[in-house]
Amino acid sequence: MIPQIGRGRCTEFRTVGLYRIGIHTQFGTPYDGITYAQRIAPTRLPTAERQAHYHTDSALMWHKIGRPGRVYAGLRAIEHVAPEELRRPSLRTVTTDLLYTRQSQKLPGIRAFAARHGALRSIRLRPGVEARDCMTCALQLLRAPPLRAPTGQPVRPTLG
Repeated sequence: MIPQIGRGRCTEFRTVGLYRIGIHTQFGTPYDGITYAQRIAPTRLPTAERQAHYHTDSALMWHKIGRPGRVYAGLRAIEHVAPEELRRPSLRTVTTDLLYTRQSQKLPGIRAFAARHGALRSIRLRPGVEARDCMTCALQLLRAPPLRAPTGQPVRPTLG
């Protein structure tokens, strides 16, 4: 297939870098995707779908690198371009992770953002139980010495 050429620019070749961001992230080399993310101007991508794709892959890349501020900026850009994309399970997980990072206090509006896009509803708790109580309990279970079965074999308790 010959790419469409418009106004002297080949729009198909411009989006090749877009897919490289996701490829590097998936293969575990997100730092290599930074150069491609910096080369692309998302507003120059031809459709809202591709702009959302760029912001999604960039947010996932920054999440793997460990830059919550950049992740949150990408999620807000997705909200502006295509808010329905934030219903994806992977982006809900990223949003939930941002809520519980040490730097979440530096992300203004993250809790309201998570509530708007259903990330808070993905954590199901019993009435009267706080999320931090569940996290503390889970960490204590994981750090506890292994239980012993009647046969003497170690048994790890499950959290489900």
